[in-house]
Amino acid sequence: ESSASLFRANVKAAAGKMQCNLLLRSFVSATLLLCLSLAAQPLGGPSASRIASRRLDPGSGFVVHMAGQNPNEFTHYADYVSPFEHRSQRPMAYSLYKRLIDFETNTDADNDKWWRGLNKALDSFGSLDRTLHDAHDRTVIPHLAVHLGYGDGNTHFDNNTQVLQDVAAGKYNKSIEALASGLHKHLDGKPVFLRIGYECNARWNNYMPLESYRKAWRLIANEIGKQSKYQNLRDRIAFVWNLSCNVRMSLSRMLNWYPGDDVVDWWSINVLSPGSPLNGVCNISEFLDGADFR
Repeated sequence: ESSASLFRANVKAAAGKMQCNLLLRSFVSATLLLCLSLAAQPLGGPSASRIASRRLDPGSGFVVHMAGQNPNEFTHYADYVSPFEHRSQRPMAYSLYKRLIDFETNTDADNDKWWRGLNKALDSFGSLDRTLHDAHDRTVIPHLAVHLGYGDGNTHFDNNTQVLQDVAAGKYNKSIEALASGLHKHLDGKPVFLRIGYECNARWNNYMPLESYRKAWRLIANEIGKQSKYQNLRDRIAFVWNLSCNVRMSLSRMLNWYPGDDVVDWWSINVLSPGSPLNGVCNISEFLDGADFR
């Protein structure tokens, strides 16, 4: 089944008017919807533990249900989509955001505290599911979006360029090491969707120059891939390349930010629309076909 048709089938089954991301794995025709509104109707699927070994590919025809962006919102959303006494439809993954530079500006103790807090929240989300007795089946996994600049929004336009260049030049290698170390030490072996430098083509992030974005991405991927330093970490991390469909841009231009097939597991695109999620200003079908081709 083609990715484009699978996407449309998933949208029909899982969404009305909503905000969602479409994730498309770079070398498999499979989709993942990150549905972040109360209109979403989650589809069932395999547990987090069963998809971890496949770089988080849940298999054809399944949707991995995610929600965010803070613990209270996640819990309230879970309450809405699935009654307290029956949690089988609560989200499998928790979406949150973090600046890469925070890992360097914060102390080691503060970083450890943040990771422990995240892991505690993930465990608490999973414990809500009383219908599943296997701890692995109850696992809620993180979908961590890492900002490569100073912050979201046009007010940080110039700062984002400078921070990105500094990351690419190796000036924030300690932050990259702290990110990899935290993923390795503090999440009890949980699989992770890691969305690096999200919405890379969006003007509000100003991830320029292009070569700095690609180099920064590869520095992060290469650090996480150090088997002798972080044993088996790469096996449970899915690198997610993410763009915005609210920018009128062809796929050929989007690919200017592409860091390479060897360090990307999923292609993804954000469609933030008050109407149908198919109403972005970019060509979604072209994007899906491009992901299929990879």
